[in-house]
Amino acid sequence: MTPALFVRRALTVTALVAALALGFVTIRIAAAWTAESAPLAVSPVSVASLQSQLDAERDRSAALSAELERLVRESTELSEALGLARSQIASESDHATALSADLEAARTKLGKLEEAIRDARAALASQRTVTVRTVATSDERDHDDDDHEDDEHDDEDDDDD
Repeated sequence: MTPALFVRRALTVTALVAALALGFVTIRIAAAWTAESAPLAVSPVSVASLQSQLDAERDRSAALSAELERLVRESTELSEALGLARSQIASESDHATALSADLEAARTKLGKLEEAIRDARAALASQRTVTVRTVATSDERDHDDDDHEDDEHDDEDDDDD
């Protein structure tokens, strides 16, 4: 091998080693610089801690699933109760309509009865007027007869004297 070739190879190997060393130093400086600008104040979470958190979340998920099932059951029960209430309202509405018709018929009948009572009172009042006149006439006759009877009795009393 020629000395020029040997020097050339030695320079190439030296440059290669220098480039690797420079790359390694650059990486270390960048890591130190990153560590200074964002230090880890809190240590990373341990695997045991993550496992306990995962178990807690699974328990919470199971509890929420049970709560959701309970709410679905209650919602179904409420829907059934609402359906029953609607059907009862419909039947009571029909009943109320029938009662309203009965009430209207009763009001009509009451109006007719009140009119009949007014007519009967008017007829009774006219009968009283007639009766009072008749009675007054009868009383006068009876009273006149009594006066005559008294006169006759007075005469008899005179005879006794």
